[in-house]
Amino acid sequence: NPTLWKELAEVRRKQKFHNISKKEFERKSVIYGDINDFIEMTWSRERYEAAISAYKNAVVIHDVARKNSVVHTDYPDIAKADIQDLILTHSPDNLASWRPILRSGKRLVLTQGKVYEWVKGRLHPLDADIYIKHFSGHYVGYRSPDGPFKVIEKDGLLGIVEADSPGKGLMRVDLYQDIEGEYYPLLLDTNKCYRIRPDGCVEEVTFDKASSKGHVVHSHRGAAGRMKAVMSDTPEVPSPRLQAQG
Repeated sequence: NPTLWKELAEVRRKQKFHNISKKEFERKSVIYGDINDFIEMTWSRERYEAAISAYKNAVVIHDVARKNSVVHTDYPDIAKADIQDLILTHSPDNLASWRPILRSGKRLVLTQGKVYEWVKGRLHPLDADIYIKHFSGHYVGYRSPDGPFKVIEKDGLLGIVEADSPGKGLMRVDLYQDIEGEYYPLLLDTNKCYRIRPDGCVEEVTFDKASSKGHVVHSHRGAAGRMKAVMSDTPEVPSPRLQAQG
């Protein structure tokens, strides 16, 4: 928790002298009492810098929670950490993040100092503007001046609402559903859904009162918004190096 580390190294606490005077405290070599009453600063600047430097030039996969977690790092405490390649995992449902969110089965490749997602033999950069994990699925957003949704922030947590909703937005975005690492435009009609066919193709299915019909759709990953194609000098099908397990 870089925020906590910074606090430990910068916040100076007032010592508490309940059962001993300050003069006696400074003179004695053995003191009986609660050590927390006498600690002015928990970490030195050197210890803080050593902790931060451990993340320098590293790909960091870190657990995350929303807020007030007992065992995981809260999103507001790590989202803006000075870590270039920070990827979040073990995240709760209903979390929106500037940083990529992993889930079980995703494959990451670290090559030439950069992290890519390996999808069906192709490498894709993790370049979305926002990532969303919801109980209904996984989604990504790309900045778009006329996007139908906007990103909002409250108490350090991000959210996605319709663009015409009240309140200030941080940016407007187009949303895509992440299906097996490929991106498909978010379906807004309640009678439509995507499904993966036995042959691996993704089909958009439309239901009516008595029947359904579908047609094969193609991934927008690599073309949506400001997506960038993988550099031509990047290996086409490297062996997956990292695989998310949770």
